[in-house]
Amino acid sequence: MVWNNGSDACTSFSSDRIGHKIAVNFYFSKIHRTREEMQAANTAVLPAFFRPQKVPQLVRLGRDCDGGYLIDLRCIGDADCLVSVGINDDWSFEKDFSALSQVPIIAIDAKTSRWLFRRRQYRETIKSFVKGLAGRKNRDDPRRHKALLMDYDEFFKDDNRHIRKFLAGARDAKHITIDDVVNRLIPKHHRRFLLKIDIEGAEYGILNDIC
Repeated sequence: MVWNNGSDACTSFSSDRIGHKIAVNFYFSKIHRTREEMQAANTAVLPAFFRPQKVPQLVRLGRDCDGGYLIDLRCIGDADCLVSVGINDDWSFEKDFSALSQVPIIAIDAKTSRWLFRRRQYRETIKSFVKGLAGRKNRDDPRRHKALLMDYDEFFKDDNRHIRKFLAGARDAKHITIDDVVNRLIPKHHRRFLLKIDIEGAEYGILNDIC
C-alpha cells in the first residue's frame, strides 16, 4: 500500500503496519471515549441548595488563615442559633459570631475537651523543662494551652454548649446525626439556625441528611 503525504515523495507502508496502526488508534480512541463517558456518568453535581451564590455583604469571622470563614451578614441577622461542627482548639469564628449576634451556640466536636488542653499543657511543660536543661527552647509555649483552657471555660457556658460527639449519618455511642441536632440539641423556639461545618472532608457523608 502506498501513502502519498502530499509532497513529491511517497512513503511505502505494508498493509500489516497500516492495519496495526488503525487497530491501535481505534483501541486508544475507544478507551478515551469510555473514560469520557465514565466521567460524564460520575460527574458530581451539587444540588442548587449548595451551589455558591454571589452575595454583596460578605464578612470574615474568625482568625486569619485557618479558622476564619466568609459569611453573609444577612445570615448572621437571620439566624437564632449557631451550630458549629468541628472546632478543635479554635473557636475564634464562634466568638466573632457571638459578638455580632447574641444567640445560643452549639459546638460539636468529639476531640475537643478540657483534658485535651490540660494534657497539652503538661506535655509542653515537661518538654520545655527537658529542652531547657539542654540549653534549647521549646517552640510551643505551655502557657498557650493554659490560656486556651481558660478561654474554653469562659466561652462555653450558659447558652453556649460544647457537645463531645462526632456528626455522622448514623447514631452510635460516639456519633450523632443532623436529626439529633435539630430535634434534641437546638431549643424548640430556635428554628432558624446557621450550620457551620469543618470536619476535614467528612462533610460529604452528611450532605444528603442536610438536604
